[in-house]
Amino acid sequence: MSINLFLALVTTILLTLGQILWKIGLEEISFTTDFLKIFISLLKSIPILFGAFLYVVSTLLWFIVLKSAQFSKVYPILATSYILGMFAATIVFHEKVSMVNWVGGALIIIGIVLATWQN
Repeated sequence: MSINLFLALVTTILLTLGQILWKIGLEEISFTTDFLKIFISLLKSIPILFGAFLYVVSTLLWFIVLKSAQFSKVYPILATSYILGMFAATIVFHEKVSMVNWVGGALIIIGIVLATWQN
C-alpha cells in the first residue's frame, strides 16, 4: 500500500470518528428554537469539539494526499467511511444494520479495490 493510500485511509478513519463523536455529542444536547443556546451548547460539548478537531486533522492529512497523489486513485478510499459507519452504527450505537446494507458495503469494498488497483 502506498503512503498516499494509507493517509487517505487514515483520513477516512478520522472523519468517521469525528462523525461518531458528533452523534454522541448531539445526543446530549436538547434543541430549542433559541439558536444562541444551541450554539453555546455545541461549543461546550467535548465530543462535538473533539470531533471538529478530528475533522481539522483529517483535512490537513487530505491536503497532503491531494497534493501528491492521483485524485482518481485516492478519492475512492473515502467510500470506506460508509463501511466504517455501518460498524459504528452496530457497535457504538447498537443499531440494526440490514443485510442489504452489508451487501452494499461489500460492493463498495469491491469498487474501492478495483478503483485503486495498481497496474
